[in-house]
Amino acid sequence: GHRGYVAVRSTSGVIGSPRTGPTTMSRLDLSRAHRRTRTRFRETRPRRRQRHPMRAGRKPRKGEAVTTVREAVFSDFESWLPLWKGYQEFYKISIPLEETKITWARFFDPGEPMRAALAFDGTTAVGMVTMIVHRSTWTTKNFAYLEDLYTEPNQRARGVGRSLIEWVRDRALELNCSRLYWHTHKTNERARGLYDKLAEEAGTVEYRMALSSK
Repeated sequence: GHRGYVAVRSTSGVIGSPRTGPTTMSRLDLSRAHRRTRTRFRETRPRRRQRHPMRAGRKPRKGEAVTTVREAVFSDFESWLPLWKGYQEFYKISIPLEETKITWARFFDPGEPMRAALAFDGTTAVGMVTMIVHRSTWTTKNFAYLEDLYTEPNQRARGVGRSLIEWVRDRALELNCSRLYWHTHKTNERARGLYDKLAEEAGTVEYRMALSSK
C-alpha cells in the first residue's frame, strides 16, 4: 500500500515522499516543548474553532502569506484533489483514484487515526497536510506522525508550510499526544532550514523492507 513511513525529497513546501532515499527525522516533544500550551487542549473540553495562524496583534512577515488553515471536511474533496495530484506529480508516482477515495474517506471515519487539513488563500486551497496518530512502546500516550505536506509552488517560502505544521502540532496537543515527528530527505536543505526552527533532528536512520502483497 502507499501508506507507511515516508521520506522527504523536496523543496520546503513538500514533506513526505512516497518512497525515496535516505532520510532524517524531526521530532517535537509535545510533553516538554509545549507543556503550558497543552493544558489548553484537554479532551474533556469543547474543541475550539481553529484560529487564524496569524496570531493576534502580529503583522505578517515580509513574503509571508495570510493563510487560513482548517481541518478538511468531506465536501473539500475537489479542492484537495489537485493538491494531492500535484504531490504525486512531484514524486513521479500515480496513486489510483480508487485508493485516493478510500484514503479521503478514512480522514472522516471516527474509527480511523488519520486526519487532514487544508490551507487557503482566500477561498483557494493552496496547501494540504495529513497526520496519523499511533501507539508507542516508549510511552502510554500516543505519537503523532505528520505524513504528507504539500503547498502550491507559487506559495512556497510564504509561511504556508509552517502554518500547516502548526495545525498538526495543535491537533496533536488536543489529542494529548506526547510527540509529533516527521521525516525528510537528508539533502532537503531548504526545507530543513524551516524544520530546524520548529523541531529537533532526531539523528535516526530509516530502513525499509518491501512486503509482498501475495
